Amino acid sequence: MPVAAALIVSGLGAALLAAVVSPAVFRLRGLYFTVGTLALGEAARLFMINVPFFGGASGIFLDVTLPATGALYPYAVALLALATLIVSLYTRTRFSVILRSVRDDEDAAAQLGVRVFRIKFAAFTIASFLMGAAGGLQAYKLGAIEPYGMFGLQWAVNVLAIVIIGGLGQRAGALVGTIFVVVLNELIASYPEIHTAITGVILIAVIRFAPKGLVGLAEDAFRRLQLNLHLGTPAAGAP
Repeated sequence: MPVAAALIVSGLGAALLAAVVSPAVFRLRGLYFTVGTLALGEAARLFMINVPFFGGASGIFLDVTLPATGALYPYAVALLALATLIVSLYTRTRFSVILRSVRDDEDAAAQLGVRVFRIKFAAFTIASFLMGAAGGLQAYKLGAIEPYGMFGLQWAVNVLAIVIIGGLGQRAGALVGTIFVVVLNELIASYPEIHTAITGVILIAVIRFAPKGLVGLAEDAFRRLQLNLHLGTPAAGAP
């Protein structure tokens, strides 16, 4: 099928899987939710390895004429634009306030009449659709779908690092975090044995010294600069 159709199918498949597992994973909160979703990814990896239909440890090689990397670029830009549009739309609506209330305190949000499961379900399935479409694009780029890459721990670490380093709750945070993580991965690609360790150290440093991420750090620096310029401006009529 055409690439665009394949990406839509990939996204729908991921959204369907999210819908199936959501009743179970939504019972977990905090650290248990994190551990549970990591365990789910590991279970998916082991399932692919042990079921012959998926090609075992080697995975599935796409038996089609693969498009050139440059030809996939417009699809990547389209996915980026779609994700940015979705985030921009929900941050400008009532849904943003509801989502933040569920994030901060599910029980309090439920007492105020928020249907917590529906809100989490919507966010989970939409995010899964986008990730599934991105995974389909990655498969076209690599020419294969293999379990160690698709469900490896490094993918989960990278996604977490992108959000935290860029800035939680910042619309530009994911973009800045992605650029940082991609450049970092290229710089330390020759040291796979310490790759995750280096990323972990950077994450700890950001959480400790810049909890708002790089975008938040830049915004705070800009505000301080504005304040200093304002305080340094002489009052009207002063000599």
